[in-house]
Amino acid sequence: MARRKSRGRPNPPQIHIYTEGESEVLYLNYLKNLVGVRHHKRLVVKSKRKQSLDLYYYVQKEYRKHDFVNSPTTIILVIDKDDTSTSDLKKLKKLCSESNFTLVFLNACFELWLLLHFERVTANLNREELKKRIEGRIGKKYKKTDKPMFEKIVRR
Repeated sequence: MARRKSRGRPNPPQIHIYTEGESEVLYLNYLKNLVGVRHHKRLVVKSKRKQSLDLYYYVQKEYRKHDFVNSPTTIILVIDKDDTSTSDLKKLKKLCSESNFTLVFLNACFELWLLLHFERVTANLNREELKKRIEGRIGKKYKKTDKPMFEKIVRR
């Protein structure tokens, strides 16, 4: 049975965010639930466990036949800067610009985003120092994909 043809009514605008890892998905979903999304947009956050250019090519293929006129969708790629070479970052930036994707580079360490919920960070801290400071703030061991921990941090 074929799908019924659209009557020309556009779908509500959507924002689709693709990340490299699961931690970012947990964090962004908790943030979305806490803050909400304006203008009746639908926000979808997904991880495809692909890195930089592989993630771009996957998303590009997924939206190759997408009708952006009747189903306006903003596509955002969240990339770990520390796991991607400079040449790949430059290529990725160019490709995203050509495809009208928004590109977001994570700081060298995602844990910085979490610590910023508690304090202003001006010093250059490595990943281990950031984890120790987060543990001091939440009162327990930091685990990268601990759902209750993310909820506690975001709701702070």
